[in-house]
Amino acid sequence: MLVVALEGAQGVGKTTLLHSLEAAGYAVEGEVFCDVSNRPLHPQSFLNETVWVGEWFQRVMRRYPSPLLIVDRSPHSAVCYAHAHNAVLHSLVDAGVRELRDAGINIVTLNITCREDVLWNRVTERLAREPAREKLNEGSLEHLHMAMTFYDEHPWDHQVDNTDGGALEHVLELLRKLAE
Repeated sequence: MLVVALEGAQGVGKTTLLHSLEAAGYAVEGEVFCDVSNRPLHPQSFLNETVWVGEWFQRVMRRYPSPLLIVDRSPHSAVCYAHAHNAVLHSLVDAGVRELRDAGINIVTLNITCREDVLWNRVTERLAREPAREKLNEGSLEHLHMAMTFYDEHPWDHQVDNTDGGALEHVLELLRKLAE
């Protein structure tokens, strides 16, 4: 089984790409599958991010032996956004990825990038439509810089720029190559 995880900072266009891939007939899983909004801890607390990681692994295993699954984010994102104990979470994620690989489930990461000024514009426009995202620090330029640094420095398998919103063709081409 191959799992292609779309990665990138908030606003790069992962969800839009995922919807387009689903419309093209691909099996997809969105990011919002584990509601932590009614819990007493911050959504990006270590415990909530750990629960998210566990749920991520479970939903991928539930799709086994599907040949291809495209997901919005991999568990590596939790390492970026968790407010504490990132090294512990990183070890947990790496161990889970290794166990899946040993079971024949291979995760390939695709980092979606975007020029910072365009990205900040997208983020602020989305915040105007979805103010609840403020709880995730999406209204903070400092937070965006932190996320962009994480995504720029992490060793992803592939990368596609989506500054102009035209990444879909590149993603489809990559999916064809991966399927060979």
